[in-house]
Amino acid sequence: MSTLIKNNIVGVDIIEVSRFVQMKNKKVFLKTAFSQREIEESLKKVSINQSLAARFCAKEAIQKTISERLVFNEIEITNTQNGKPVVTFLNPAIKKKYDCQISLSHTRELAIAVCLTTSI
Repeated sequence: MSTLIKNNIVGVDIIEVSRFVQMKNKKVFLKTAFSQREIEESLKKVSINQSLAARFCAKEAIQKTISERLVFNEIEITNTQNGKPVVTFLNPAIKKKYDCQISLSHTRELAIAVCLTTSI
């Protein structure tokens, strides 16, 4: 009988929200960094800049936990009805390899994300 040993890796990232102040007008950046669903959900929020910054920060934290290069618009950060952030990999090959749990937080000035990634 063999036992699968899972590796857990933690990543963290912090970013200044001011970097996202006019991002809603930069369509090329939005499409390369975010999924269509993330863009639509963020544009509905009062704190658009904080929402985009927190999601981008989460993607940076996730990237720090995975050894292969990720395409940011293939990582989707959404929220459950209770507000819990959820990571979905849109690339099936990546989705089969990793499970990520994240925590996001922000103030007016800063956004931070912590990610715990488990190899499946």
